[in-house]
Amino acid sequence: MSSQKNILIVGTGGVGAVFGSRFQYAGARVSVVCRSNFNKVKESGFTIRSLKFGNTVFVPDCVISAKNDQAFDSVFYDYVFVSTKSLPNVENPALAILPFINSPDTIIVLLQNGIGVEDPFSILFPNNPILSCVVRVNSTQIEPSIIQHGTLCCLLYNFYTSLKSPKFSDTILKEFDAFLKLAKVESIISPNIQKERWLKLAWNAAFGSISVLSGGKDGKSLAEDIYTCTLMRDTMREVFAVGHAVLSEPLVDGSIEESIESYVSLVLTRPNAVYPSMLYDYQFKRPMEHQVIIKNPIDLAEKAKVSTPLLKTLYALLISIEGGRL
Repeated sequence: MSSQKNILIVGTGGVGAVFGSRFQYAGARVSVVCRSNFNKVKESGFTIRSLKFGNTVFVPDCVISAKNDQAFDSVFYDYVFVSTKSLPNVENPALAILPFINSPDTIIVLLQNGIGVEDPFSILFPNNPILSCVVRVNSTQIEPSIIQHGTLCCLLYNFYTSLKSPKFSDTILKEFDAFLKLAKVESIISPNIQKERWLKLAWNAAFGSISVLSGGKDGKSLAEDIYTCTLMRDTMREVFAVGHAVLSEPLVDGSIEESIESYVSLVLTRPNAVYPSMLYDYQFKRPMEHQVIIKNPIDLAEKAKVSTPLLKTLYALLISIEGGRL
């Protein structure tokens, strides 16, 4: 096996393109799977305007059309990164990488938001290591091949494990950590990655859904309005309660109210308007990630006997308004 890492990225929006650029910088051979932006990326790659890394052009070593993936099913990839939307209510997300996984040695890296996103991959690829990640990257795809990136570029991660998962060597984590550092990506091996997922979900569930339902308000506008801010805070409290019950431990060591206040304060101090990806999906008439961000937590709450009236209300309204647009 070559010492050069062979990497595939499925889903090349703002997150996938930024990481692809960093991995190529670290010396890896980087292939990408594109859908609507295939022709543009194939022709000229990605232009990335980054406050952290400067302006660069990322030309993938191979650009694959999502419509023609069968031609590449014999290639071995060290890592397959998944940065697509997680829409298990629409189709099995794991099928997107099925043509590219031909060895149990390929490490699957999930760059998706939500709870339960790992399950489809664990079922379809029971022998492959799966790294569950929480992504901290402030990037936006402003045109099909143009990415605007700020200063954040961080991954928190660890193995996803289930009752049927084999035991994987910690060497995998150490090698991944070393590679991310070579790529100048902040790397954090989290001792409890599911707790990190719930912490991010608290904000995503509140901000994303309420932004959509408020008619498209940005985070600062929602936080400055007493009614929408109260609703966001109460929604986050519900998520904290569900996460606590599911994991059998508090999501934070200190005060929940201090954590909620930190989320609100952060968006209030941002110099530019911040909009959630769920809003962009709604505006462009694409399916929203309400299954993994709202519905899966509701289902887990019911099993844990935790009341979630706000999450249920938000979910019902999102389903209703989405149904009239798709």
